[in-house]
Amino acid sequence: MAREELVKKIREELVEPEEIPPELIDKVKTMIRLTKDGRVLFLFDRRKISSADLILLYLAGRKLANIAGLGASASARLDEISKELGLPKGTAAPRLEERRSEGEVVKVERGVYEITWTGMINVINRVESQLAAK
Repeated sequence: MAREELVKKIREELVEPEEIPPELIDKVKTMIRLTKDGRVLFLFDRRKISSADLILLYLAGRKLANIAGLGASASARLDEISKELGLPKGTAAPRLEERRSEGEVVKVERGVYEITWTGMINVINRVESQLAAK
């Protein structure tokens, strides 16, 4: 394989995407809505998915709200995540660390998390499967 082909293949297949594929917008709109002030609203019974995926879907909503100019930040503090989702910090923190170790979330600073594009793609696809199965 020529060097140029190798560079192209690496960039296309290994580099973190910088945006959400349009077909995922169609999927995520069946799961959440965003208010004009950037709040994330869930369109399904939140008990149907894992707490880790609930957290990631909330962070995905935050990121999308930020891109749309509705929210000040794409990241969220642990205490905000806990409050918004009704999860104890003792549940949310370990789930965030698990997802961080998988590369689906990054820690922006102490106690502040943001979903990666890979995390967003993964959680949307996982939640779609979980909701279809239940």
